[in-house]
Amino acid sequence: MKQINFTIVALLLISIIAISGCTSDSDYTPPSKAESTPSEVNTPSEPQEVIPSEPEAEPEPPKTQTFKTGETATDNELKVTVNSVNFVSKIDQKDNEFMIAEAPSGKQYAIVDLTIENVLTDKTQSISTMMETTILDDEGYNYDLDFEGLMALDKSFKDGEILPGMKKRGELAYLVPSDATDLKFIYKFDLFTGTTAVFDIK
Repeated sequence: MKQINFTIVALLLISIIAISGCTSDSDYTPPSKAESTPSEVNTPSEPQEVIPSEPEAEPEPPKTQTFKTGETATDNELKVTVNSVNFVSKIDQKDNEFMIAEAPSGKQYAIVDLTIENVLTDKTQSISTMMETTILDDEGYNYDLDFEGLMALDKSFKDGEILPGMKKRGELAYLVPSDATDLKFIYKFDLFTGTTAVFDIK
């Protein structure tokens, strides 16, 4: 019987160690509390007359802060600036016939000139514009980086690490509909915490 009890205790200890080893080391950002219409709960000692109250107006949903071209957004670790945006039907910057990107009919390239600065003094920052950026139109469609357009750019943005206090600048290319309106450039500072900058670009 003692042998069985020892085996059970040993298995429990191994399970606890295994589970604790699977936990994440990343910082946890707690979700914000969802707003709801407050209701009054009375617990009177004596019966009270109930007076009907006017229904309260629902609170307006929070508005997303947007930035303009030339402005800088920050999460206190990175600074992101959209310097300029150009819309072209053809990218031919390298004087090389094999490195020309031409937009198909009904589409155009949005070329975003971007600067990203690491404002931390003791940590490098790893940047992946493929994962962290997109363009969004007024109907909610997303347009990701276009590889052919990116290869045709002479000063394309180079992903990778940015040293403390340093910055990188370069261009990104996105293939978007020519008639798309209310285009917004989206930059996610962190893929997990949801800190996102929104730039009006058209």
